[in-house]
Amino acid sequence: MVTLTPRERRSAHQRIADDLRQKILQAEDGLLPGVLLPPENRLAQQYGVSRPTIRQGLALLREDGLIETITGQGSKIARRTPPDPDITERVEATREIAGLLHLMPGALVTRRRQILYRDGQPQGVVMTYSREQVA
Repeated sequence: MVTLTPRERRSAHQRIADDLRQKILQAEDGLLPGVLLPPENRLAQQYGVSRPTIRQGLALLREDGLIETITGQGSKIARRTPPDPDITERVEATREIAGLLHLMPGALVTRRRQILYRDGQPQGVVMTYSREQVA
């Protein structure tokens, strides 16, 4: 059971939402997209608060698009894909990258990060470095 201090109880629903948000975003405790959250009664018991407080916290997560509530089933983690899974930026080459590209350490290189997905779920990250600037 998670114990909240009296000061924390004033905004317990926000603190619960923050805790669940972190667990969802980091996929802790098996909280992956499509997975049902524990029932409200169990969450209330876990956090030591009332069901209305849990409902307020869940409402914040619903507003953020992190969960979906299905009548008769409960709340489940929403499927999501980051808006821009590919990031390209100019960075200074580390000693290792500079050596591989036959450059001096600290030279500017282009780094591209791609997140690979399968069925809407991240499966891996690919980092590519190049000498030339990529559009």
